[in-house]
Amino acid sequence: MKDKFPRLYSISLNRDSMVGDVAKWDGGRTSRCTNWNLCWRRERFEWEKHLEEQLLTVISNVLWDVRREDRLVWVGEDNQEYIVRSRYSILNGESSMQSSASFKLLWSLSAAPSTVVGAWRLLLDRLPTRLNLARRGV
Repeated sequence: MKDKFPRLYSISLNRDSMVGDVAKWDGGRTSRCTNWNLCWRRERFEWEKHLEEQLLTVISNVLWDVRREDRLVWVGEDNQEYIVRSRYSILNGESSMQSSASFKLLWSLSAAPSTVVGAWRLLLDRLPTRLNLARRGV
């Protein structure tokens, strides 16, 4: 809510709440929630009510797993746990498939370390070519 609906977040009394705190479940293991207990610091303006409708549309269309506790997940990894390597890969525009397949093969080679490091830098486009040096302002 903070990122997609910042105005509603600013007037919400549920800022620190998890989904389970503000949802009224219909039942079952996985469920769509249609009743939400959202609390506001003040009465919303008309245009904010339209934002609330958009918010409710977004969160009501999600199929929630009510067996699990609310938690933060990292979508950069299959196991949804944050690791620095996956964030670094995302920042550098690398795909996790490229990292896992190409680099595992590269680092398993029995070659001189300088050769492996050179190939690694080539794969990452980190060799000091004229273009790369110009990009860095060198």
